[in-house]
Amino acid sequence: MFSRILSRRVAVRRTVVVPVAALLIALVALGTLLSMTNTAKAVGNTGTVAVCLNDSTGTNLVLDSDKAWFQVDGGSINYVGAVGSSGCREQTVTGTNVAVWVKYNATYSEHNMVPVPNGGTTRVDFYTTKVTLQYSNGIAFGGSLGNSRFFNKPSMELLNDGGGGVHFRLDQTGDASGRMTLNWPSATGLGATYEATLAAARVIDSDGNPLAGVDVDGYSGGWFDAGTTGATGVLAFSHPGLGAITSVAAIYGGTRQQINQNSLTNSVYLFQTEAVVVQLRDADMQPLDTGNVSYYASGWYAAGPTSGGEVSIEMLPGSYSFVMVYNHSRQQINGIDISSTNPVVFQTGNVDIHYSESAQWYYTPTGYHSFATPQELLPGNISVYLYGSPLGRCEVPITVASGDHLSLSGVVATLRDSAGQGAAGGVATAYASGWKSIGTTDSGGRACALFDGTLGNTSVRMVYNGSSQKITQHQPTNSIYAFQTGDVTLELRNSGNGLIDTGMASYYASGWHTIGNTSGGQVHVDLLPGSYSFAMKYNGTRQ
Repeated sequence: MFSRILSRRVAVRRTVVVPVAALLIALVALGTLLSMTNTAKAVGNTGTVAVCLNDSTGTNLVLDSDKAWFQVDGGSINYVGAVGSSGCREQTVTGTNVAVWVKYNATYSEHNMVPVPNGGTTRVDFYTTKVTLQYSNGIAFGGSLGNSRFFNKPSMELLNDGGGGVHFRLDQTGDASGRMTLNWPSATGLGATYEATLAAARVIDSDGNPLAGVDVDGYSGGWFDAGTTGATGVLAFSHPGLGAITSVAAIYGGTRQQINQNSLTNSVYLFQTEAVVVQLRDADMQPLDTGNVSYYASGWYAAGPTSGGEVSIEMLPGSYSFVMVYNHSRQQINGIDISSTNPVVFQTGNVDIHYSESAQWYYTPTGYHSFATPQELLPGNISVYLYGSPLGRCEVPITVASGDHLSLSGVVATLRDSAGQGAAGGVATAYASGWKSIGTTDSGGRACALFDGTLGNTSVRMVYNGSSQKITQHQPTNSIYAFQTGDVTLELRNSGNGLIDTGMASYYASGWHTIGNTSGGQVHVDLLPGSYSFAMKYNGTRQ
């Protein structure tokens, strides 16, 4: 065995024999490498960093071994060493710059970069902020969701890294907790404080589902914008200082509800919408589709067309105005308290116009519409326009009420003078279960009326200047009663058959009516067809 080992040693010795020149080159290279190594070790300083944490009152807070870190010149991250005589954690490092930071009560400080001292010790002080929060229920904080630990109300000493703030969780807000972030300046010395009053608004629909996108305002000495609910329907928010939040308002789809409640007693404000059903029914209370619904809540909001005769709207409790538009008619109902009036019902009336020509009504946005067939119209005052007369259309106002079944027959009476022009002042009546007024002809010679029920052969009488004429015709096929006067000329002549002036003429038609004095021996009067008595007074004589 010994001989084998010896032979191996000899063999090894043989392999390491090198030329003298090569050996000299290797030694030179080794010297250069050692020189470079010594130079690298000389880069930067070597010194001690003391990492200290003080609360807002100046009390030194001894950091746990895993609550302080250092990083030299962007290298690896390590825990700071043991607590030294200063009560701070100390670490000897070599390099140019060192970053240090700490953690306390589940919150982090900023990263503080300092030069590495050339011997000796550099002290780096961090300061907590006294955070005071008011909230009637439990609070947790820390981590990305605010779940790290509970907040010991009313105050705790906390850090802030100066970046995204500290995340908090507000409990007992309903199915989902309230999540929020509070951000205060990183403390740079003693005495730093932060105070806030916290609250949460929870908004759910009529089925208890969370409502997102609800705007929330708070009041604490003045109104402020609290924010908007997210997918959970919960908005956690804060107000600077320790004053109570006394009112919170939610705004959804224009509807608004305000809850007056002291946040120091109860910091959670629960809002729930109501499913308001708006119905459209015809005159017989049958559902009607395609009615367009809108409501007023600090502005008009469209709720859509009825389907199955109704529309459902999620609205916060309050009083609102509702509008239904159907078949070119519109009805508005004001001051509906949705908590006590639900559903909101609109009912049309049925209007059937019997008229031989064209009958129409007018709706401002869309114009004129025909009564050729019975129409379901929303309650209100409308004008019925009766066409067909050569003297133009005639207008009759009517009132439609919910549940009405209006069957109306239209009668138009026209009056022309002897020249064919419309004559005003003619009084027209129609016989419909008794004589009833049609009206007095206007400047265009028109008078019209709508009578209840259906008519057959109907008589219309026109009285003009005391003269009277009656026309009887079949109203369903001829609803326009046309009257025209004739020009009656009275002359006064002397014994020689010459025309004489200043004769006073009159005629009898349900009483004596003065025509006037002759001029050029003549006087004219327009009278309706009929038989009349005439009289002339002249020079104290009468015939």
